[in-house]
Amino acid sequence: MKILNIIQKIVRIARVLVVIAISIFFGGAVYELILVGIELLTHGSEAIDMELVTHALEHVVHFVANGILLLFVFRYLRHELHDGTPYTTEGAKELREIGVHIIVHPVITASIITIIYVICDREFPSFFTESSYIGILFGLVLVFVSLILKYGAELEKNKKNREKEE
Repeated sequence: MKILNIIQKIVRIARVLVVIAISIFFGGAVYELILVGIELLTHGSEAIDMELVTHALEHVVHFVANGILLLFVFRYLRHELHDGTPYTTEGAKELREIGVHIIVHPVITASIITIIYVICDREFPSFFTESSYIGILFGLVLVFVSLILKYGAELEKNKKNREKEE
């Protein structure tokens, strides 16, 4: 039980940090959109700095995508604090969803950013870097951990059923 208390304290701290990060990501997206708006309003259609616009919109996509990903993490942490244990079927399902989102995150963001670069008639850089592959690996690890947590939840459920029978 002492380990579960330590896990709960860590989860509480992580939840606060996730809320701060979500605020920063969505605030950054709003800031970048304001930059694009200022650029469009001050220069009109004749001398828009398309480099600035494409980079700002690229940042908006990254900020929003990471913010959405952290919303899933926040939901998982909130449910784990409520349940008091990581060994729940619902928690395992949410962790698996986070892992899948982390795996597809680079593909979706790169696709949206590619569309932005094509619309703005700019040459786009390579999107898949080492960090993308590390993210995919981390997503696979989370999917694997979710299977372990699901197995633990099933063991606890079987244990409770046996205790009821006795």
